[in-house]
Amino acid sequence: TPTHTLTLTHTLPTCPHVTLQFALSFNTNTDLRNRLWKLGFMKNRTKPNLYRQETLSLGVALRILFRIYASPDRAAGAAAVESRLLAMCGALLQQFTCELPREGRENSVANVALVLREINGLDDQRFVVHAAAHYAAVAELLTLSHDGGLGEVAFLIAQFFLRARAFAL
Repeated sequence: TPTHTLTLTHTLPTCPHVTLQFALSFNTNTDLRNRLWKLGFMKNRTKPNLYRQETLSLGVALRILFRIYASPDRAAGAAAVESRLLAMCGALLQQFTCELPREGRENSVANVALVLREINGLDDQRFVVHAAAHYAAVAELLTLSHDGGLGEVAFLIAQFFLRARAFAL
């Protein structure tokens, strides 16, 4: 039913998103992390962080949203899901290309590959929407492709541009 679809579209991806927001909040709270570190919270001499939780939560939320988005049974909520996907994918690509230092990108490579793989797998109509929204960020990924850690991402970037060439973006 449409009500069930809208509830599913909103609630299911919200759970990992709440976890993601908590991890982001903790990871950006340098003062708290420093105090915990100085108190000996982490025995391995690194500041406490939730980078793994942040990365995994984002991946789960993206997978759920892309599955709902691709499902013909959930067409009633497609616009809401598309809006969330555009925002989340845009934020991830922006962070990856502009905000993370080279060594910090390692944690996000899997999610960037996930986004590109899912976008490349969309039908033409939906691909155009995402390609137009993320074209500049994906182009910026090309400048980072010399980084040996990108691996699969470099291949997926090439697929994206080969497919985007067929559309007037």
